[in-house]
Amino acid sequence: MLSYKTMNTQAILSYLPQAQRHYDALRAYYQNLSFREAVDNAARGRIPLNSSNCSFAATGFDGHQHRIGHDKCREGAEALLETEIFQRLERAQSFEDIMDITNEVAGRIERLGPLWSYDTALRIALHRDWHPRNVYLQTGARGGANILRDQGLISPMELRGRRHVSRSAFPTFLQQYEPYMIEHLLCVAKRENWL
Repeated sequence: MLSYKTMNTQAILSYLPQAQRHYDALRAYYQNLSFREAVDNAARGRIPLNSSNCSFAATGFDGHQHRIGHDKCREGAEALLETEIFQRLERAQSFEDIMDITNEVAGRIERLGPLWSYDTALRIALHRDWHPRNVYLQTGARGGANILRDQGLISPMELRGRRHVSRSAFPTFLQQYEPYMIEHLLCVAKRENWL
């Protein structure tokens, strides 16, 4: 039986309402844009600044993209808006389809990596109210998953060489959440030392 003695479940539970408000505001913001605007804003890392105010008068640059920078994000946006790629995005049927396209673009532009690809795909998918089927691991989320692995809460085989894993690979406590929320919680919990 797995033990949660090292996972600060109380801190995670206390944080969840804030995380849910953030995603609800992000979803509402992207659903109020045209698809072209959603693609452009998503790639440029634009998010609403105030998750409690749905007027979205003010947007900011997502902190996840600060290492990449505005110029590289703009390059990513321009690539996604190229006719052929944009048409593929329009034909996409799932988050995973969008993720394939953002991965392709990230592979063509130096410094656009897995985090930009995932965040951009998630924001575009929110326009259509789609979510990932699996938990994607990059940067902080992978670090959080590795901590759980080191604690014996995730099988090392589940993580080895994988970009994403099934929700069922995680401890029961986390399995109750959607994969995009597990990804977010892994990242925050690692940063805050809740794992």
